[in-house]
Amino acid sequence: MKKSIVAIIAILVCSSVFAQEPDSSIIVGGLNVDFGVYATESYDKTLHTTDDDGAASRITSIWGEYIIKRRLGVGLKLAGANYVTTRDSFSNTIPTAKSFDIGLTVNYYLVSRKKFSLPIGITFGTSSFTYSNNWTDHGTAKDRGTFLNIGIYPRIYFGKKKKFGMNFKLAFASYAYNSMDFKSDFFTLNDAQTLKGKGVNIGFGLQYRIK
Repeated sequence: MKKSIVAIIAILVCSSVFAQEPDSSIIVGGLNVDFGVYATESYDKTLHTTDDDGAASRITSIWGEYIIKRRLGVGLKLAGANYVTTRDSFSNTIPTAKSFDIGLTVNYYLVSRKKFSLPIGITFGTSSFTYSNNWTDHGTAKDRGTFLNIGIYPRIYFGKKKKFGMNFKLAFASYAYNSMDFKSDFFTLNDAQTLKGKGVNIGFGLQYRIK
């Protein structure tokens, strides 16, 4: 029985890897949900102090890619992240922290088949970050910075036409906000702080091969 299971798995793997390659000029679009964990560093430009901390987020993204001659793909990604926050013991409120990314993607395909593809790639672009303390003073912190993802994204396709499929993601991620502004009903501080984060994004999603 064990030998039969191993043989079946081997046949499935070989059929995916050695299946006929798709035509060039392929368009793929998808929807993904990722989870990120980061080590963060903030620097207060007024007090000249540095604080090391951590952060976690849930990321929802939509993306599209144009694959050129089976090996090279370029695309666009839009992503929104909600960060995990805890209740403030003094005000008894829960702050919110969000970001929105727009990035350019460049992928190189180690494997490019109709049933299975294995791109490695880089996504970089602009990121806007907003933190709200949700107090009565309406305090917020905002900045527009940059982000970078470098990872591997296996994709599997199903069905007779190999159009629909699912994908997985494992990527290094970094963010940099170098001129954070603080504002409330009582005061405003411009370019008061920097915030940087580095960590890992892990996720999964669905994709559809348009052509």
